[in-house]
Amino acid sequence: MGLIKKILKAILPSSTLASMEAESRKWIVKCKTCGTERSIWEIGGIRYSAKGSKTTYIGCDFCGRYRLHSLTYSA
Repeated sequence: MGLIKKILKAILPSSTLASMEAESRKWIVKCKTCGTERSIWEIGGIRYSAKGSKTTYIGCDFCGRYRLHSLTYSA
């Protein structure tokens, strides 16, 4: 668990943290080079109460380099 998640765990009620985790797991990060998909929560991120899609550079575990990734919500 990363530092931000540890801080949030210490200050937020467990129900809010569980809701935050559940929603973050629905946000899928997909590498535009190799097509590898994973949730934003799995890579250490949090995306809570967010709207819309996003494209950003993130380190790809499969490619081994920073690559362009798309973030989409899968309901």
